[in-house]
Amino acid sequence: MLPRLLELVKYSINRIPRCDILLSCSDTDRSYHYKNKYYSPIIDSFIDYCHSREVKTSTISDRISYLNGENTYGYSYVANRRLICIRFSCKVVGLFLPRELAFEYRVRLEAKIWSEALILAKPKIVAAIQPDYPYTNLRYATWCHI
Repeated sequence: MLPRLLELVKYSINRIPRCDILLSCSDTDRSYHYKNKYYSPIIDSFIDYCHSREVKTSTISDRISYLNGENTYGYSYVANRRLICIRFSCKVVGLFLPRELAFEYRVRLEAKIWSEALILAKPKIVAAIQPDYPYTNLRYATWCHI
């Protein structure tokens, strides 16, 4: 139980390398096991294709994720620690303010995380499978919804 909880406090977005294509998916998209790692049929097969063409890719999880790092095919970066803190603080704010304001607060804070990831990775293309709302609320990103 404790190792599983420790997975939730990981934060690796600050180590994301520069890439040409930034991809994103959640744990539900990594439904297969391939080479003893969690595998997303759409994202990870596209990563293999890109690597065969010498195109640099990086993968991030757009939600709180148990599947990250070495246990995912293609190494997935996460922002779990900050996402948990934001969600908790929004629940507290929601006790005192209307629910809509708490949600807007959450969207702004989470969008800042993804903006930082874009600044670090400097991708030319960003593609995501069913991204979370704050993730799609970035004004200057070019999105390809799969």
